[in-house]
Amino acid sequence: MNFTIRPGKAYQIPQFTKLWLSLMEEHEALLPHYFSNYRRMIRRYEQTLMHAVDSDYRWVIAAARQRSVLGFITVYIDDHPSMYHLNRVGFLGDVIVHADYRGQGIGKALIDAGIRRLELAGADLVEGYVLAKNKQMLSFMKGQGFTPQFVRYSRELSTRQSSGSANDPIMPRKRPAARTARSSVSQILGDLTSE
Repeated sequence: MNFTIRPGKAYQIPQFTKLWLSLMEEHEALLPHYFSNYRRMIRRYEQTLMHAVDSDYRWVIAAARQRSVLGFITVYIDDHPSMYHLNRVGFLGDVIVHADYRGQGIGKALIDAGIRRLELAGADLVEGYVLAKNKQMLSFMKGQGFTPQFVRYSRELSTRQSSGSANDPIMPRKRPAARTARSSVSQILGDLTSE
């Protein structure tokens, strides 16, 4: 398959967004409670992409054939590395290839280009996230020389709002403020005018 790898351009943002929406639908099928809100984030995502096509620390790299985007990757430098790593960290954000073009070397070419861009920006470590349920991507990243470092746990909680209780040490119920005979402004003013 013939394609080119180039920095993303503003005119490609609608195509990037369409690919991202397809990926979010796939993710929602894997983790519905976690990805159910993505439709409300479209405008913000487009703004992030617009910033990334003209940034000194965040980039979009596209795989395209003529003017059709087949996939893209977002990468950025983390200028605030964690306390566990003292080096400049590069981060792989989205790695998205159109479902019809997967398995044809596009993802590998995008990751290679993203890593090269991060190396040029001074990164000496590259990190990224993959859904634990996305076995295909986990296998792909392992094949690209990445190793898992952390496991992120999550647990859905009840959305019920609780006002707490008197015996709850985390969220004690607030007691109504004590009222005194002279605590009301109107009472005080009333006392002043009656004298």
